Amino acid sequence: MSGKLTVVSHPLVQHKLSYLRDQETPTVHFRKLANEVTLLLTYEATKDLPTEPVEIETPLEQMVAERISGKKVAVCPVLRAG
Repeated sequence: MSGKLTVVSHPLVQHKLSYLRDQETPTVHFRKLANEVTLLLTYEATKDLPTEPVEIETPLEQMVAERISGKKVAVCPVLRAG
């Protein structure tokens, strides 16, 4: 663990967090919002992962694309209430 703290202040994340924190938000919406916020935070947390070029075959042509390099990555977000 690097000890690095990142504050995500993206308007979409803040918008969804406001509904997560609202006691009037129905459970079904809370669960959906928690999944959406998790996805958005995962994008932010993984934005600096190293990548490497790989050759792939598309339906139209061969091309070079980027894939995450190194070991396999597992992301386990923990959002808690209360």
